Amino acid sequence: MSDRSTIVKGANKFGTPINFATEETLQSIAGMVGSVYDYLVVTYPNTTTEVYTFKTGGSGGTTVSVVTIVYTDTTKEFISTVTKS
Repeated sequence: MSDRSTIVKGANKFGTPINFATEETLQSIAGMVGSVYDYLVVTYPNTTTEVYTFKTGGSGGTTVSVVTIVYTDTTKEFISTVTKS
């Protein structure tokens, strides 16, 4: 995992503070998953990409979905692509 990652357990369901996105944005991304998860890790592989990995069974558990958001530039004002796997 890169040193530019933020870990949020339970997708902020347990009141964990988040600073990488607004609660509304996180809920929108989580709504794309369509599966039960209890762990979320967010990584920033570069200045314009965010990767949200949803898992069951904690940090070492099974990945149930990955959502990748690529922005047009480092301001992150406009989204270029969103992919789900």
